[in-house]
Amino acid sequence: MALTYDDLQEGTELPIEQRTPTTEQVVAFCDATGNQGPQFLDPEFAKEKMGLPGPILPGNMKQGFLDQYLRRQFGQQQITRLQLNHRRPDLHNAELTIGGEVTRTYDLDGRRMADLEVHIDNPQGDRSVRGAATVAFD
Repeated sequence: MALTYDDLQEGTELPIEQRTPTTEQVVAFCDATGNQGPQFLDPEFAKEKMGLPGPILPGNMKQGFLDQYLRRQFGQQQITRLQLNHRRPDLHNAELTIGGEVTRTYDLDGRRMADLEVHIDNPQGDRSVRGAATVAFD
């Protein structure tokens, strides 16, 4: 069931979601978007050339995860802003935790609005993506 404006106030924690993107999903995403960077697909390149433990998730894939998350939380309400700061790489087949918190609720030109802080955390609990979103309610 989608959250409503009346469910929200400053400090309201949004439900947590877990997501584990597999290598197969990353390959399919890269194929669909034309994003064929070797850091996303080639384990040797990721390790030897970039010093990573393995291939990483594309940033636009993680943005998609947050967009889907917000749409699940708020249903058909309009997401008017989604700004992200990618802070750390995330690896294939690692469980990510997606969540958020309400930072402000207000009226703007007769519309009810909610500003949110959103995030993705890696399995170690480090925040790999931090962002801000705004939802407009009908």
